[in-house]
Amino acid sequence: MNQTRIVAPNGQSAATWGTIALGESRVQVRHIVVLLGVLLWLLPIFISTGVNGIAWLAFNLAFLIILIVVTSFVRTAPLHKLAICFLAGGLMTGIDLGLTLPLTKMMGANFPLRHFITVPLEELLKLSAVAFIIWKGRRFSSWTLGATDVLLMGAAAGAGFGFVEDSFIHAIQKTALNNISVLIPTSEMIGSRVVCGHAVWTALTAGAAGIALLLSHAKRIAIPVALIGLAISIMDHLALNYGTYAGGIVWLQNILNTVAINGYLALCLFVFVLLSAIICDLAITMKNLPSTKEFKLPRRKDRHEPLSALWDCILDLRRLNYSYYRYRHYQKSDLPAPLALTVAVLAKRLVNRYMAAEPAVGAATIFYDGATGERLPGPVDPANVFIPANIEKEDPATKDIIAESNNKAGGISVFDRRPLKDLIDLPDRYKIIEEVFKGGMGIVFRAKHTQTRANLAIKVLHPHLATDSNYLLRFEQEAKAASQLQHPNIVTVFDFGVTPNSVAYLVMEWLEGPSLEKVIKLSGPMSAQRFISIFRPTANALAHAHRKGVVHRDIKPSNIILTVSDVSADNPKIVDFGIAKILTEDHSDKMELTTAGDVLGSPFFMSPEQCSGGKIDYRSDIYSLGCVMYEALCGVPPHTASNPLQVFAKHLNEMPKQPRTINPAIIRPELFEPMLFKCLQKSPDKRFGSMEELEQELKIIEDSLRRS
Repeated sequence: MNQTRIVAPNGQSAATWGTIALGESRVQVRHIVVLLGVLLWLLPIFISTGVNGIAWLAFNLAFLIILIVVTSFVRTAPLHKLAICFLAGGLMTGIDLGLTLPLTKMMGANFPLRHFITVPLEELLKLSAVAFIIWKGRRFSSWTLGATDVLLMGAAAGAGFGFVEDSFIHAIQKTALNNISVLIPTSEMIGSRVVCGHAVWTALTAGAAGIALLLSHAKRIAIPVALIGLAISIMDHLALNYGTYAGGIVWLQNILNTVAINGYLALCLFVFVLLSAIICDLAITMKNLPSTKEFKLPRRKDRHEPLSALWDCILDLRRLNYSYYRYRHYQKSDLPAPLALTVAVLAKRLVNRYMAAEPAVGAATIFYDGATGERLPGPVDPANVFIPANIEKEDPATKDIIAESNNKAGGISVFDRRPLKDLIDLPDRYKIIEEVFKGGMGIVFRAKHTQTRANLAIKVLHPHLATDSNYLLRFEQEAKAASQLQHPNIVTVFDFGVTPNSVAYLVMEWLEGPSLEKVIKLSGPMSAQRFISIFRPTANALAHAHRKGVVHRDIKPSNIILTVSDVSADNPKIVDFGIAKILTEDHSDKMELTTAGDVLGSPFFMSPEQCSGGKIDYRSDIYSLGCVMYEALCGVPPHTASNPLQVFAKHLNEMPKQPRTINPAIIRPELFEPMLFKCLQKSPDKRFGSMEELEQELKIIEDSLRRS
């Protein structure tokens, strides 16, 4: 067996359970342990109950499959979550047995009212399994659940519980199977009474709770709905158990059976709750999100993706609908940060997916009819268009088509396969040498000024984003933000414009030197002296930006370039103001290219307010710079995880480890740690009051190091 090692955020190695060889592949030991646990749960039941165990497992699984199919057009809960609920329900059977046996022994087997204690206990135990799983997902997944999802989870927990109990009851009593219907195989008809079964009882309770969760903003409705579902389930279960108890009080048995209508009340109410949950979820998914193309169901003919990707998109749309519905009904002051984060991440995921999958069709493209080969007037339906077979060829006809496309409509044709640097029609004073970096919003080229021969960096907006006014404005805002900042530690912007072919460009000074990210990656944690020499001027530069009303919002190691100057071998230069925010005196919305709920930045270095899509000011840069300084001292970011959502959750809820526990070589950690942890406070009010204060603290640390 191989022992798998995972490097923890603190730099120490943590051992997993390992893997073992299985043929040519390897299987994780923990998966085998789970499988063995399930087998050790099922085998004793099958051995003890025989065919009854197999039959009732099949009945309960069939009931779940039927519910999954019926709710498939509104469901978001993944199948593995329902499987966990099923196993949790089986676990609750054992817990219930461990609790009821001592209670029965204490009260006495003939105590007439013992069912009034044991029955509610059973229902609450099954419901607690669902409640615990929802609580575990409180940071993301639980906000994305609809009412039908909660009902399905309850049905799964009840099925896991009922399968065990029903198997033993029928094996002991040797009673025949008398299922009420193929649509509800877990319910039976015994005499004139309907026995709903645990799966229906818990589904009824959970379904009512799911509707109540959606209506949590209207507590006067939500609380009675949840309580009625629980009360009906307990009453019907109690009427069944107490009604068949030989030592029961006769008049009480009659009252319970009459109120329960011999089991029909709970069964009919279950069907009603199921339909109500489906209707509620349908109403939310149909009329909830803004009417934009990014949030509409994609058409397969417009996409070139597998069906699995299409299904993921549909599930994300539903999840965003449910979470956004809850988001809309919270007051801003009471809005939970995880809910805001959930909405922001799902919205961003759908927008990014739309932009990635959207065919590159624009006004600059020339189309031809598939049958006649004649040119089509725009705009046209992309579904009725084909790309000419010879478009890849560099023949004169193709060049004429491309040139006509570029000249007539403006922009760069999507048919043009030539290198982008040959297509950008910059002013004659600039000459592009080579492409050096490609990001999500733009491409950076090394260039020269044709007259002065000075090296320049020219950043251009991706051509496919040129028609998006929001991206164009954001690109222009980067130019405005950087051009109004004159500081030796901020990149200098010389020029900005849009070419005749609608290519937005930004001309900056060319910086020779590695990024801080590359330095940390190659050299590891920094010495205290080098740390101070880099971050004092960085803080000073950001203080200058803040005084000018510019918040960077994307401070990270790759956006700090270390150049050589006359006074320092590590002269930092802050670059990339692509998502900078300009604060005007009246804080008007004219400069707001983002809104609350947008997630912008790099996950490892984002402030809690960025992670939750909240309001951002200069204190967000203080947090981000704190994250960068933490990595510079420790060699790792303050928070790491397997995916961005987990990183966001840590930024929102956890403080990082003490740097000295990660890098014992830090000199005088008692000087650095208070400064870092003040930068990394979750509440902006508890951080440094300004970047000037942080710079002053760094100076105090520098003076202390010199004296020692």
